[in-house]
Amino acid sequence: MVTTMKQEFLDRIICLTISHHRASVEELEVASFKDESAACVELLDKGWVDEVGILQTCNRVEVYLTISEVGVDEETLGETAEEFLGSEDSENIDILRGLDALQHLFEVSSGMVSMVSGEDEILGQVADTFEHCVENGFSGSVLNPALEKAVHVGKRVRNETEINSGPRSIGSAAIRFAEKNLDDVEDAEFAMIGAGDVAELVSKSLKKRGYDSVYITDKDLSKARKVAEKVGGKALASEHNIDLFTEVDVVISATSAGDVIFDKEDLEDKIEGKTLILDLANPRDVDANVGELDRVELFDLDSLNCMLEENEERREKEKEKVKEIVDQELKKLMKKYKEKNAEEIVKNIYRKAEEVREREVEKALRMLEAENGGLSSEEREIIDEATRSIAEKILHDPVNSLKNASIEEDEEVVEVARSLFDLDE
Repeated sequence: MVTTMKQEFLDRIICLTISHHRASVEELEVASFKDESAACVELLDKGWVDEVGILQTCNRVEVYLTISEVGVDEETLGETAEEFLGSEDSENIDILRGLDALQHLFEVSSGMVSMVSGEDEILGQVADTFEHCVENGFSGSVLNPALEKAVHVGKRVRNETEINSGPRSIGSAAIRFAEKNLDDVEDAEFAMIGAGDVAELVSKSLKKRGYDSVYITDKDLSKARKVAEKVGGKALASEHNIDLFTEVDVVISATSAGDVIFDKEDLEDKIEGKTLILDLANPRDVDANVGELDRVELFDLDSLNCMLEENEERREKEKEKVKEIVDQELKKLMKKYKEKNAEEIVKNIYRKAEEVREREVEKALRMLEAENGGLSSEEREIIDEATRSIAEKILHDPVNSLKNASIEEDEEVVEVARSLFDLDE
């Protein structure tokens, strides 16, 4: 178990989360942010939020916060969670504080709580969140070390465990799922609607599995071509989307359209033979009423989740190794926070000492100048350097003791130092 640092500090760290573990695809659609930056600004404008980062994937939406007022109550946090994550059922939203929030972040980055245990996409998504926060100034001295450490945890887990063995991404799992539901696997033709990250992963998985008849479409034809070149597929403009439902056996849709782009009316006259449709988008690309068509088998992320649960038993042993890594890295993060806290105290002590030194040096210089008719610049510099050296040497040992006390959480020593140096003003 990780040794905790001062609880008031940890209680400032909050995670608001909704995920596939309890929420449906529809609820995750409602919770997703169309503009993450705007949402971050809106949260910071609340006044009691100091730092914010948003992590959202097809299976989870999470808001990480640090708050300025430890006294922000659960009711306020609950109202904020419902306001920003938009779930009508508040039981689907978790509010985590302190170590629980940090441990959850590390478990997310490790892939341990993903729909596909150990999947690789989530590590890149956490890294993107970190980059987005830093670039826009949304995070600072609390969230930045946590997000940076989360990326490190994700890399360690994938290098030191086999949590990601077997299908380890939504892309590869989707292909395995399609194969289980196809009548003629060897001659199957695929269409990939969208050319984003998920689409690229699916297309690469198709290539690895030996499928050479793959169409990739996107509203940006250059993006479709880029993916097609990597996987040996054929790129098409998005106006050909509907026609593909006539040509192929499997349609996999993973766009970022933000709304339904195919419904029953669009497809009922286009589908001639049995067609498998996998909708990997969140929000969904394919209306649920498409599944009513006689020749269509429609599956969404909820369907995929059911299949993936079958693989979880094999990974349980690896999860114990992951938990050990998470615990080790939490301890290191706590040590970093403690060191930073010590650095702040020491910086303030030296600041106080320097203010006193400067005042007293000026006073002494005025007296010397009055008696001796002035001092040379060399003499003034000697006095300045000598007094600075005296102050630093006097403070050296007590400051080192204070650093150690802060890291070891000896609050009695820290509080005595705060009082002696009047640091709470």
